[in-house]
Amino acid sequence: MKKFKKHAVGVYVSEQLTVDDIGHAKAGGIVTIVCNRPDGEGGNQTSSATLAAVAGEKGMEFVYMPMTSPSEAADLVCQIAPILQAQGDVLLYCRSGRRSTALCTQALK
Repeated sequence: MKKFKKHAVGVYVSEQLTVDDIGHAKAGGIVTIVCNRPDGEGGNQTSSATLAAVAGEKGMEFVYMPMTSPSEAADLVCQIAPILQAQGDVLLYCRSGRRSTALCTQALK
């Protein structure tokens, strides 16, 4: 299982998730997962649709908010801010966590 990196109170970042990571996130108190990785970016990538279905089965919210570069973070701040301010812990992920970290940093300024 992956260790999710704490970015701020109630906000975590991770590299690409697997189906098994969804259960780990749920057990850790995550209520919302945000995918910042575009589908089809890598050959070993679990699709957002698959992860969204598993998250939904566990009663978690899943948001698809793809970014191709950390430089796109400023454009997504308005979309991510309400999610980060909502009740419950949030986990953002991308391939390595770099894009998700950039988005959190911009949104939490």
